[in-house]
Amino acid sequence: MIVKKGLVFDTQNYFSKLVKHKFKEDISFESYKDLEKFDKKNSDHSIIIFVIYSEYDFYNLMKVYNIGIPMIICAFNKERLIKLQRVENLMLLDASKILPEIIIQLRSYFVRLNIL
Repeated sequence: MIVKKGLVFDTQNYFSKLVKHKFKEDISFESYKDLEKFDKKNSDHSIIIFVIYSEYDFYNLMKVYNIGIPMIICAFNKERLIKLQRVENLMLLDASKILPEIIIQLRSYFVRLNIL
């Protein structure tokens, strides 16, 4: 079985641990806390999960948006998610939901993208 590669940008390393643990059988996730280590040309990834905790993270998202890899944007703030609804080609994840709902939604995104 070929394991797909994913990337998580998570400045607090909270969400990346969850994703790595829950999907370790199917997707090999790398995590980054610093945008400078984040390689925009890394095209061998099937998915990027970008976690937004602050306005600074939101600003960093705009720097890497549109690199040609499907992106799931995870935010704990519903106002930020509402702002991002207008942006095309983004899958949004409300991290304020309970854990089983988050896992179900992530799994559905992965299935839709043919990663699982």
